[in-house]
Amino acid sequence: MRQGFRYLPPPLKTLITLGNEQLCDIAHNIAKCHFVRQKSLTLECTAEYCRSQHEYGIAIKKSSRHSLDGIMMRLRSEVYWREQINNLADEHREHHAMQGKLLGDPKYGLMPYCTDQTAKLFEDRRTSIHAKMQRSVAIPSTGVTKSDIYANSERSRLNQLYLTVKAMEQLAVSREYIWIMMTLTCPPRFHPSSKSYDGSSLRDGNDFLNQLYRKLFKFLGKKYHANADYFGLRVAEVHQDGCPHWHVLFYCSDKMLIDIQSKLEQLLSGDGRPDGYYKTYSNKILKKQVDSGNETSPIGYVFKHLFPRSSGNVSTTDTRTDRRVSYALRAAGVRQYQLIGAEGISTKVRALRKIANDPSAPNNLKQLATTLVANPADDRARRLQGMVDLLDHASRDVKFIRELCLNRFREPASRLSHLKHHKDKRCYELGRYSITAICSAAVTINVSSKKKGNTRSSNCISLRKIYHYSTQEQIQSIDLSTPCLAYPPAQLRWRPP
Repeated sequence: MRQGFRYLPPPLKTLITLGNEQLCDIAHNIAKCHFVRQKSLTLECTAEYCRSQHEYGIAIKKSSRHSLDGIMMRLRSEVYWREQINNLADEHREHHAMQGKLLGDPKYGLMPYCTDQTAKLFEDRRTSIHAKMQRSVAIPSTGVTKSDIYANSERSRLNQLYLTVKAMEQLAVSREYIWIMMTLTCPPRFHPSSKSYDGSSLRDGNDFLNQLYRKLFKFLGKKYHANADYFGLRVAEVHQDGCPHWHVLFYCSDKMLIDIQSKLEQLLSGDGRPDGYYKTYSNKILKKQVDSGNETSPIGYVFKHLFPRSSGNVSTTDTRTDRRVSYALRAAGVRQYQLIGAEGISTKVRALRKIANDPSAPNNLKQLATTLVANPADDRARRLQGMVDLLDHASRDVKFIRELCLNRFREPASRLSHLKHHKDKRCYELGRYSITAICSAAVTINVSSKKKGNTRSSNCISLRKIYHYSTQEQIQSIDLSTPCLAYPPAQLRWRPP
C-alpha cells in the first residue's frame, strides 16, 4: 500500500446517483485513506484528529462510550464507513426526490413512497445478503442454514408482533378498556404535494410527529402509568409523496379518552393548520370503539403496510407496496413500529422461545416459555393466553442480567447474558443452553459514566451491582478493577473490524 495514498470522495449530489458496488468502493477508499493518515499521526495530534469533522461532515463525538482508540478504529473501518455512506446516500436521495416533487401517485407519472433507485438498491442488498448466507454451512442438529433464518426472520418478527397486539386486545377486554386509533399527520409545509412545502425531509416530518407524540405522553404520564392504565402500538407510514404519518393504536379507559381528546385539540392547533382543524377532522384523527361498535377491530388497518401484499397502483416497479413504504422509512432512519406500555416484551419472548426447547432450563422459566412456543392449530388459544399473561403480569417475574464485554472497537460495553425468574434459584445462560449456578441472587452489572476529577486508575471501572432476590432488589455501587478491559492501543493494521 502506498504511503502517500490520498482520496477525494465524490460530492453528495453524485453520491446519491451511485449503485451499491460504487458506494462500497467509496467506503473502502475512505477507510484506506484514514488508515494511511493514522500511520503518520503523532500522539499530540490524535485527539484533534478524532474530534474533527471528516468526509461529508461526519464526526464522532467522544463520550463515556467512545474512547479515542475506538474512534481511531472506526475511522479506519470499512464496515463503519460503508454504513455511514449508505445511510447518507439513501437519506439525501429521498430528500432530493421530495424537493424535486418526484414522489406521488403513479397515475401522474410519479414514484410512490420512495424512488425506484432506492427500492432497487434495497432489493439488491437483500439479495446480496441472502446469497452470502447461502454459502454458509447448515447447523448440524437442525439442518437449517443462515439463509433460511434470514429469509424467515422478517416474517417471524411480524407474526410475533401481530400475536402481541392480539394479546393486548384480549387483555383490554378483560380490563374493560376501549380501543382508540389516533392518526397523527404533518402540517402542509412537510408535504411536497402542497403549495406550502418548505423543502423538509421525511426525517424532519417524523421529528415533528415524534415531538407531538412526546408532548401527548408527557401530559398523560402525569396521571396514568404505562401497561397498568394503557398500552398499544405505534406504526409509522408514508404518504405517496414521501411525507410520514403515524397510526397509534391505544387501549385505555373511558376516563383517559377524555384527557386525550382535550390534549390533541390543543396540540393540533396552529402551525399552519386552519382554525378549528381538530373539530373539523376529529372523526378521522381519533377513531373510537364507541363510534365503531364493539365488534370492530382496528388491527388490520394498522398493519396494512407491515404484512406483504401487492398493490395494483404501483406500476413503476415490481416492488410491493409494503416494501416501498419500509424502504422509504429505512432510508430516512425512521423506526417503523414500536410497542407502547410493553417495552422489552419482544426481547423476552425471543429468549423464552429458545428456552422452551432446552430440557435443562429452570422450572419456572421452562413453564413460562412453553406457553409461548408455536404449537399445532388447536393450541393457538393457549399460546395467545400465554402472551396475555406475559403482558399482564408474568413479564415482571422475569429479569435480564447483563455482563461486561468489549465491542468490536475494544470499548467497554454490556450484553444480555442471563435470564432469571424470581422464583428460580438458578439463572439461565442465554445462547449456550446451560445454567449458571447462582443460588441466592442474580447480578446485573452496568458501566457508569466517568466523572471529572476521578482519581481512580484507568483500569478501574465504576459499576452498579444489582442483586435480584425473589422479594426485593438491592443495589450496591462498587469500584471493580478490570485489567481484562484495559487493553493497550489497538495495533494499527489494514482491514480492521
